[in-house]
Amino acid sequence: MPTPAAPVVPAPTPQSPSPAPQPVPSPKPQPSPPPAPPVPAPAPINCVQGCGDRRGSLNGQTGVAIVRVEISQSGAVVAANIVSSSGNSALDNKAIAAARQMKFSAHNAANNQSRQVRINLGS
Repeated sequence: MPTPAAPVVPAPTPQSPSPAPQPVPSPKPQPSPPPAPPVPAPAPINCVQGCGDRRGSLNGQTGVAIVRVEISQSGAVVAANIVSSSGNSALDNKAIAAARQMKFSAHNAANNQSRQVRINLGS
């Protein structure tokens, strides 16, 4: 009897080696934007006219009132109101009138600025 043929075993197909994993490139760091220039401190707002004590025509009455003034960019007082009364409404009214006559240094703020001023009334 004839000898059976040997089974045919297919030759293994050569496999290409799998490529080594490549590192993912990290993004280059972006330079930080330059810092913003410092904002200059606002110039102080100072009283330049009508700043002294108020005397005369007060019939011997004296007092101290604290008045909040609103100052325009040009330095003019555009509003004034009593924050702390002298205890006498007539003196308070004189204090408001005196505050409205004050003139302050000009400023470059976008809005009106407010300050409290001490008004000494009387002798």
